[in-house]
Amino acid sequence: MSLSAVSLANGLNPNMVRKWVADADGVTVGHSVAPAAVSAPVSAGAHAQTSTASFVPVALATPEALIVIEVQRQGTCVKVTWPAQAAAHCTAWMRELLR
Repeated sequence: MSLSAVSLANGLNPNMVRKWVADADGVTVGHSVAPAAVSAPVSAGAHAQTSTASFVPVALATPEALIVIEVQRQGTCVKVTWPAQAAAHCTAWMRELLR
């Protein structure tokens, strides 16, 4: 799948995801070099601490592959959604239906 397809399937802007990937890889984005990790001082009361922010991979649920069939016969419309992993069962069902 393309980066755009993955982005849109997860409700994200493809340009934003491209920037995240470039930031994680430390490649040039626009006119500057995006670092893979950025250190910034963070003050906590009287003490200053250094925090390192970096790319954190997040597991996204992948959409399940589906078979979608719409059959119209004698004024009746039937729409069936079937998991792609069970394609053989779908084929057998379709044979029986179309007899």
